[in-house]
Amino acid sequence: MSKALLLKGKPVADKVMEELKASIDALLPEVGRPPGLAVVLVGEDPASQVYVRIKGRSAKKLGIRTFDHRLDENTSQDDIVSLIEQLNHDDKVDGMLVQLPLPGHLNEEEVLRKVSPQKDADVFHPENFGKLALKQGTLKPCT
Repeated sequence: MSKALLLKGKPVADKVMEELKASIDALLPEVGRPPGLAVVLVGEDPASQVYVRIKGRSAKKLGIRTFDHRLDENTSQDDIVSLIEQLNHDDKVDGMLVQLPLPGHLNEEEVLRKVSPQKDADVFHPENFGKLALKQGTLKPCT
């Protein structure tokens, strides 16, 4: 009988964070500002709130500025699409995450398609997902 192998993820995660921090620090003089990440959260889902909080802490450690947009559970499709379009045109926002799941009355597919492929940090936009599947994309999803 073979023995189980214990995988320790923390050392790997620490190394990834260290490499990301170095890359971000190297870009600062060229760009002149920290990278910006917009996070859109709709509703009060406890798991989503925890996940967004963890993302925010990690971003802070890396020197990434976050722009949190917390919308009411009853936010309309038009309102979330309008916010995403504003963020697509905001020069301070380099990446965007729409925290899933969205409330049932919202069309998740339409919302995710509205995120600019250039700002799609989760690689949910069909263009980016297709490139990932074909191993042509440069972005990798966080999960």
